[in-house]
Amino acid sequence: MKNLFKKLLITSLLVTTFNASAAVISFTDSFGTQGSSTDVTLSGLFSETLQIQGFDSALGTLTNVAISVSAQLNSTGSSQNISVSNGRAEIDVTMILPFEVSSAFTNAFTFVAADPINSFLNDESAPTGTFDLIPATADDTFSYGLSTGQIDGSLTATSLASFVTAGTIDFVFTALANTAFTNDVDGGTGLFTNSFTTAAWGEITVEYTYSTAPAVTVSAPTSLAAFGLLLIGFAVSRKVKS
Repeated sequence: MKNLFKKLLITSLLVTTFNASAAVISFTDSFGTQGSSTDVTLSGLFSETLQIQGFDSALGTLTNVAISVSAQLNSTGSSQNISVSNGRAEIDVTMILPFEVSSAFTNAFTFVAADPINSFLNDESAPTGTFDLIPATADDTFSYGLSTGQIDGSLTATSLASFVTAGTIDFVFTALANTAFTNDVDGGTGLFTNSFTTAAWGEITVEYTYSTAPAVTVSAPTSLAAFGLLLIGFAVSRKVKS
C-alpha cells in the first residue's frame, strides 16, 4: 500500500511537469536585394541598421536566443577603350574597413575582413601584358559581374535579459569598400570610359526559444485528497473481499 502511494505521487508530479512546454518564435529583417549591384550601394562609409522585435515576456520565460546573419556583395561595370592603341582593363574591389554586423547585446561577425592592399573581388579583360581591347571595334569594351556569393554567420547574445523588451534590437551592418579600374595601353596615352557600381544585401533572423507556463497545475492538497479517496476505496475493496 505504501508502494502504491509512492507510485501515485510520482505520477502526479510527472504529469504536472510535462504540462510545461517549449515554443519558438522568430523575426527577420533585411536590406537591399540579394544579387543586385545597384539597390543599396557601397558609397563611402556604409552603414545599414536592421531592427528585430524584442521578446515579449507575456509569452513565457526566454531560454535561448539564436541569431543567424547573411550578407552578399555584388559589383558590375564596364571599361571602354577609346584610346588610339589597344588596351586592357582590370577591376579590383578592396575592403578598407571590414564588412561586418554587430549590436549592443552580441558579439560582431565579419563577412569580409579589411585588406586595403589585396582585393577580395577581381576580374580582368586579359592578363597583364596582353592588350585585348581594340578601339573602335566590337572588342573595345570589357564588362564584368562579380559577387561574394551569400556569406552566412551567427551572433551570440551576451545577455538573454537584454532581448526581453517591448522595443526593438538594432543590428548594424558596416563597411568601407573601394572599387577601382586599372587600365593599360600598348603604347601612347590611354583613354578609357569606366563605370561601375557595388552594392550590399544583408539579412538577420532572431529565433527566441521560450518555455510556457503549465496549462494544468494540481495543488498538493487536491492531490492528497485524490490519493486519500483512492486509498479509502482500495481499503474498502480489500475489506469486502475479505
